[in-house]
Amino acid sequence: MPHISEKNTKTFLIGGILVLLQFSAIQIIKFYPHWIESIYSRGIYPIIKYILDFICSAIPFSIGDILYIIIAVFFIYILNSVFKKKINLGTFLSKGLIYANIIYFLFHFNWGLNYYRIPLNENLQIDNAYTTDKLIEKTNFLLNKTNLIHQRLQENDSLKIKIPYSQEVLQQHIDSAYTHLQQKITLPLYPKNNNAKSSIISTGLNYMGFGGYLNPFTLEAQVNKHLPAYKMPVTFAHEKAHQSGFSKENEANFIGALVCMESTDPYLQYAGYSFALRYCLNDLYTQNEAKASWLHKQIRPGVLKNYKEVSDFWENHETPLNYIMEIIYDNFLKVNNQESGIETYNYVVALLVNYPQNS
Repeated sequence: MPHISEKNTKTFLIGGILVLLQFSAIQIIKFYPHWIESIYSRGIYPIIKYILDFICSAIPFSIGDILYIIIAVFFIYILNSVFKKKINLGTFLSKGLIYANIIYFLFHFNWGLNYYRIPLNENLQIDNAYTTDKLIEKTNFLLNKTNLIHQRLQENDSLKIKIPYSQEVLQQHIDSAYTHLQQKITLPLYPKNNNAKSSIISTGLNYMGFGGYLNPFTLEAQVNKHLPAYKMPVTFAHEKAHQSGFSKENEANFIGALVCMESTDPYLQYAGYSFALRYCLNDLYTQNEAKASWLHKQIRPGVLKNYKEVSDFWENHETPLNYIMEIIYDNFLKVNNQESGIETYNYVVALLVNYPQNS
């Protein structure tokens, strides 16, 4: 039994009390989304974002990735030292709890409080429920738009679309698309997010099942550079939605699709409409399989090849780590005000179905 000094005991108790206080504060805050929206999401957060943008955009590589690598190496070193009894277990636990408090606070102060802002459907003043008939109508609309744009970009209906842009050019198009959308809706989208970067741990992201992530401590949008080019536009737009303060995955999915759909660039439009189509079609299969199957057959073969390209990519990198990370991430989302966790199809589809699109 390891000896735990009186000093370590006091430190551990202080750390435990601080964790409890922070957790309790978050549980209270979540009942006041209008305060979060006005005071934090549209007041404090833009200032934090501006400061970190200024710092991180001047550095070409990912500070956030390096930070995570350092933390992982340090954690392994500390565990090894505890195992070899070079560090007292009591010291490790007491100091670890203090560090956990600091990380927990920085996570919420920097970005995480956005999880508790007003829901996106309320901000957009649209319903969060939909009928099967409305779903069929929207799916049909998305299908026709996807096929039409595919035809414009590729006369041969059996060939997939290849996004021709480099990452730098794509980011410029995404920024322009955000600026364009900002003129149409009242949400604060902060079009000039200057610190979207290729993750230096992209290979690891492949096997964890992540197309990208936002580092909540540096607010850098990290994108998996190995993704199929077709998937890049919505992924970049998704991560930039996180940068704009939309923490929830389902809301960032919708904004990512909407930014691309409302873009003036046909390649971004194609990526956005085909992404939205797949979401709605998958949901329709659960409500009216016969209609969904019929609509599926109307999709141009080249579009289906783009879908398969993405599916094959993830299947080729499937390992037990995928399932472990999925469980961890699912629980992370549930803790952070997303009760359905990863399974958030219905809400995304509700946003897609009810958002007015006439062209």
